[in-house]
Amino acid sequence: MTSGYRRHFLTIALSFLALGSSAARADSIGYQEVVELTAKSTALRVEHHHDWSDKTRPARFKMMTTGEDPFGVANTFSTLRVLDNKSGAELFRRPVPALTYLWIDPASKYIVGVSQVKRDNPYHLVVFNKKGERLLERSLLGTRWPETFESVTNWIYWYKQPSPRIELVEGETTAVLSVEDRAGVMRSVEFPLTRPSEALSAAPVNP
Repeated sequence: MTSGYRRHFLTIALSFLALGSSAARADSIGYQEVVELTAKSTALRVEHHHDWSDKTRPARFKMMTTGEDPFGVANTFSTLRVLDNKSGAELFRRPVPALTYLWIDPASKYIVGVSQVKRDNPYHLVVFNKKGERLLERSLLGTRWPETFESVTNWIYWYKQPSPRIELVEGETTAVLSVEDRAGVMRSVEFPLTRPSEALSAAPVNP
């Protein structure tokens, strides 16, 4: 084998290796699950439903191309429902991003939803109080924490599976939420306990 041919052969081989490495995080098919989640405390029952099947694709496409707002009334494909755990009375129902894990604080005052869904899903962390007021929403796309990575289309793997440790410390006017990442590090964000409807997301404490 001549040196020129050998160099050409090695170039082709390395190219295939690079392609194989990239394909390891590719998605063979777009996310299209229909999911039901529940979480309970002594006072609350929280239910989440999202439908990412083909029948909701037009509505999701419209949401992603007209402001990327999953909290509006046009979102009929992903909801968060909170009920009184004793009486069964519905306390509130809200449109939300697709969530993959729910948590209620020990005092049953706050509901936290986290998500590893990337496709048509602009936010991956949300907090509501038990009155149904949304206090925080956060996108985790582009996060550069150790062990965190994204697939091409479907997933952003950022929190500890299957059940991250979650803590919430309440102050006078703000609270600090901490969620365990894939490396076991508690990642924290501070958010106000009250906010105007047009408020932006809070900044991270230790990104």
